[in-house]
Amino acid sequence: GAAANSRDNARTPMPWDGSAGGGFTSGTPWIELGAGWQSVNVAADRADPDGVFARYRLLAALRRELAVVRHGDWTLLEPDHPQVFAYRRALGDERVAVFANFSAEPAQAEVPPELRGAARDLIADAAAAVPPVLELAPWESRALYVRG
Repeated sequence: GAAANSRDNARTPMPWDGSAGGGFTSGTPWIELGAGWQSVNVAADRADPDGVFARYRLLAALRRELAVVRHGDWTLLEPDHPQVFAYRRALGDERVAVFANFSAEPAQAEVPPELRGAARDLIADAAAAVPPVLELAPWESRALYVRG
């Protein structure tokens, strides 16, 4: 029971690459590397254009690029939705709305009128046609930007 509930499962050495010791050590780590470390490691993530590192770089760039992300007023959307966490930021004529489905089931979320129609999907970095009700796949997030 202790192994299933222990926090040690998340406290393994960081595997930097797929080499022996995960690039963490040439010796014997005090605790085993996490499962799958040969393919789930920093080097593999940095090489993945859809990996965590690439997403953080995208988010940092959006924060630099869009003042609304840094300074916009924040409003919670659909506060009672059982699956979706959604909010809007507004600054001047700019709007960003973020919708995140925190469940293993598909979900729908109502889109505010000022974000319906043509928008820029910041996560996909593409133009998007935004309907009145957004369909979200399990664990999917969308960030929609409009200006004007």
